[in-house]
Amino acid sequence: MNPTEKEPEFIEADPEARRRAMTIVAASIVFGGLIVFLILALEGPLQGWLEDNIALLVSRPWIVFIFGLILVSPILWGACYLFRYGSSVVQHQQLPAPGYGIIRRMSIQRGREAVFKGRLVQAASAFIILCAGMIPIILTALFVLLGNMD
Repeated sequence: MNPTEKEPEFIEADPEARRRAMTIVAASIVFGGLIVFLILALEGPLQGWLEDNIALLVSRPWIVFIFGLILVSPILWGACYLFRYGSSVVQHQQLPAPGYGIIRRMSIQRGREAVFKGRLVQAASAFIILCAGMIPIILTALFVLLGNMD
């Protein structure tokens, strides 16, 4: 190693943050699996209900919008959290950002490299927010168009 280069600085893992992360991942897997199971199990009755109530949904597309928003809300929440994290990295010019739990040993990055990675996280999370936010809008537009076909 060159004598002018500094040795990297490390931050140790936080066991409490690791437990919280594992709990969130496990709950997300169970909740997501339950939603997929319910949709597949209730596919027939759900399709029948949609066919019987299409006039209601076409006349009140805001119901479709609210349902779509509820459907993508976990994705929006996660992307907003990532955006806040990226903002914190940029503000403090340090990765990992102070105040956030670390689940594994990491080297601390500072300055331009940290700001670049923080901006990258912000851009990726903004893209996720945009994509997830478009789902309820597209569903609503579809039902508005169905209502205007008469």
